[in-house]
Amino acid sequence: MDKCSLPIIIVCGLAYECPKGKIRDKECPLRELEFLSFSEKVHWIDQIDYEQINEILEHHKICSRQK
Repeated sequence: MDKCSLPIIIVCGLAYECPKGKIRDKECPLRELEFLSFSEKVHWIDQIDYEQINEILEHHKICSRQK
């Protein structure tokens, strides 16, 4: 996966911290990463495909509008 693409960079930022607060929604696809180190989160993101990246971004877009 291209590590320099904007979607990847955005997902890395979202994995680092939820912009809406410290507690992620139960439906958040990044919730399972909460207790990983940042480097472990980046490694996890490197392993997923573009469909999963898009699902994370779509969830973030919807979640941001709801709160």
